[in-house]
Amino acid sequence: MAQEIRHVEKEFIFSNIRDKRLPVELHIGTQRIATRLVESTNRYVAFKPDRGDYRQPEERRTAVAFFRFRGQPMTFRSRVLELEEDVIRLRQPDVLHRDLARGFERIVNPEGIAVSLIVHGSAMTLNYPASEMFDPVEEPQFDLGFDARKISSLLSSFRDQAEALAAENRIVMFRERRPESLPERIVALSGRILMLPPWDGPPHGLSVAVRERLALTRHIEEIARDNDPSLVEQYNQLLQQRQRKRLSAEVYCPILYHQYVVGYLYLMKGTEADAEFAPSDLEFLRSFARVFSYSLQANGYFSAEQQEQAFQEAQLIDISGSGLLFSHAAGALDLGLYSEIGLRIQLDEMTLPAKGRIMRKYDDEQRVYHGVHFSDMQLGHMEQLFDRIYGVDYRGDIDTRGLAEVDQSAETFEG
Repeated sequence: MAQEIRHVEKEFIFSNIRDKRLPVELHIGTQRIATRLVESTNRYVAFKPDRGDYRQPEERRTAVAFFRFRGQPMTFRSRVLELEEDVIRLRQPDVLHRDLARGFERIVNPEGIAVSLIVHGSAMTLNYPASEMFDPVEEPQFDLGFDARKISSLLSSFRDQAEALAAENRIVMFRERRPESLPERIVALSGRILMLPPWDGPPHGLSVAVRERLALTRHIEEIARDNDPSLVEQYNQLLQQRQRKRLSAEVYCPILYHQYVVGYLYLMKGTEADAEFAPSDLEFLRSFARVFSYSLQANGYFSAEQQEQAFQEAQLIDISGSGLLFSHAAGALDLGLYSEIGLRIQLDEMTLPAKGRIMRKYDDEQRVYHGVHFSDMQLGHMEQLFDRIYGVDYRGDIDTRGLAEVDQSAETFEG
């Protein structure tokens, strides 16, 4: 993650790159302007281009500067304050960033570029519990050793593998009945994997997909606030009873069809109270639940008519060569982490189709934000996107012209 540099150290760095005439590259629109810092005041930083073959940028345009100091890549974002002959003055930035971890520069609020989403979802509400999680229904991308569309083969495979992991296993569906027990209600409301007792191993021991979907105390507190305030007390009592009776470990893994919990997979470890489930056991349940959901859909288990819906109200915040960040009004869409979506990237009159996977998600009081990584885009379309957001001279890295020379100075900063 990039580190912020402020105040005294920022002044020290600017003073050094000015005195040593270290190269700084300014990115303004699609221009990459090789410059040297000539002045730094409380109000502005002034740069002199190395060559005169650049287009004078407009005042108030966003500018991003890149340079290296002591071998470390650094950057800051500002705006063009004023132009005077062969000097470009930028507003003095509040902060610098170093140790860049991304391969492509983010272009904030790009002009002439818009994005719309193609959301694959059901056209009607299903009669199943709707959870706070979302899982796309996708055909398995790896060889399972049997036809995933045949439910009988799937059930037989589950029994064979589950019997090797636990003394008791079952698949429970909510088609004919509603969730009744406390664990069932927690799984149905949260859409998360419930472990009894809770997982107490290191978080990094679990895969990201499992770790992001474990039902933790804070998740149970959240669904209690929205549904039944007594859930937290009931949950704590359940854990205490299990500890007194030394009950064997259990795990409930939801079967998600989009946001609907249509059932769950259940394992009970055995007669030994200290026997625990391994991370690989949880990964097996998570993977099987996804395959089972696909098989149910392929066999017509769900009656909802599937359709593609274009969602035009997404606001593009920034875009790079590897993905984009967009937002939408809270409640307008229900998209979960790692779900795949269709994208239409509009470059003026040109439309570039693509696919993306949601890798980050957060919200505020009014909007929801999604960080999307491009998962599929034609090479020609990718080149057109790069040319548009970075310019035709872009070479494929952030400091494109090789301006990041290593500063061999032995001086150190004592902050």
